[in-house]
Amino acid sequence: MNQILEHIDYYRILQAILIIAAATWLARYSSNKLVNVAKRYTRHRHWLMNTSAILRFILFIGATVLAATTLFNFTKEALIASAGAIALTFSLAFQDLASSFVGGITLLIDRPFEVGDRVQFKEHYGEIVEIGLRAVRLKTLDDSIISIPNNQFLKEAVGSANAGALDMMVVMNFYVSPNADYEVAKQLVFEAVVTSQYAYLAKPITILVEDKIVDVVFATHIIAKAYVFNTRFEKLFASDVTERVKSAFRKHGIRSATTDMPTGSLPTQTSI
Repeated sequence: MNQILEHIDYYRILQAILIIAAATWLARYSSNKLVNVAKRYTRHRHWLMNTSAILRFILFIGATVLAATTLFNFTKEALIASAGAIALTFSLAFQDLASSFVGGITLLIDRPFEVGDRVQFKEHYGEIVEIGLRAVRLKTLDDSIISIPNNQFLKEAVGSANAGALDMMVVMNFYVSPNADYEVAKQLVFEAVVTSQYAYLAKPITILVEDKIVDVVFATHIIAKAYVFNTRFEKLFASDVTERVKSAFRKHGIRSATTDMPTGSLPTQTSI
């Protein structure tokens, strides 16, 4: 370490600080600009957001290397000795941080998900808003920001609902009485989906029917699988279709599964 200290002066320290500060400002500025552009051109939102994440990595890595070469006037021998000392120090003191940093690079290369994807990770579900140097930031559906260390995604299973696409499939479940006219109920669900302003009609709509027991109730389960044109309207799409289905069922006398339940029993799943 004495070899390192011999090659440090205050002017170089100031230069290194300015380099890091400039890179930080440039990363934030470019990121904000790309986010604003992504809001205007939603079709290219995923590409722009991922470009922002990659740009931040390049800026910080480049700034770190430039600051280090400015700060240390290495000879060949000092470079070898210092690299070993620094690597050992960082591996011991910043093991988790280094693991998260490598994890972030792996996420950008392997791309199990992208910025803008709807992701399920353990008990958390929401939109990936940032892939940072240390952590991935996920915005849940109740607008909370969850920070998850990058290396955690290399150890646990993670599911992406849209895999980089702007649209995504939404699955909606409806439970009606087994005595109800399931063909009419199925048609009403289809009409509610296809007439929704959030439906992405370029992709197929699938309506499935099955009989099942929901807790103590025997019910006809109608499953609607359809695509919303923008992932951010996922819940609005489901809510819109649910309202339409409830109204149509009431108008056509389609009874819900709950009307056939024994007294005092309540299902744990939503029934319509």
